Amino acid sequence: MAAVGTARSAVAAAVSMGIGDLACQQLLVGSSSHADSLDARRAAIFSVTGLICSGPAGHAVFTLLETLVPGSSAGAALRKVLLDTVIAPARIAMTFGTHQLLSGNGIDGAAAKVREDTLPTFAAGVCIFPWIIFGVYRKVPLGWRATVMAPVGALWNIYLSWAAHSGANTGHAPPHHQIQRRLTERTS
Repeated sequence: MAAVGTARSAVAAAVSMGIGDLACQQLLVGSSSHADSLDARRAAIFSVTGLICSGPAGHAVFTLLETLVPGSSAGAALRKVLLDTVIAPARIAMTFGTHQLLSGNGIDGAAAKVREDTLPTFAAGVCIFPWIIFGVYRKVPLGWRATVMAPVGALWNIYLSWAAHSGANTGHAPPHHQIQRRLTERTS
């Protein structure tokens, strides 16, 4: 049963990350820093990252948290959200590292990406996910949690793709740097 849940989560993450990357590319096509066409290889690599890393890791975290804090009461869900938030930077780092390795950027490229973008990406995610994941912990059975999160993840994966394909190793400013620059320009 656990293998089925892990496989379902892996496939859901692969689809979600592939869709998120294609949507990200579509939003950026023709911009000054991106190509004029979609990059199928890029989307495939992001999708494989979901299949072998993000999906199985997500399922493992849901399973671990259910073991540590069983139940779906408001208190149990809140404790799971807090623990999930503590674990999130490691999951983001794993995703960025795996993506960089699959993209051919080596250990040094993966380490640079993880150092540069994990915490800013976590800061963006922590503004969104605690509210959503609380409801998931309250209402969705364990074996379906990562799968149910995949559609929400597709939206998040647009941002995550932007972050993964900018910054270290690319020459493009990552989204959190671009947002910070725009906010600074507006206030000065």
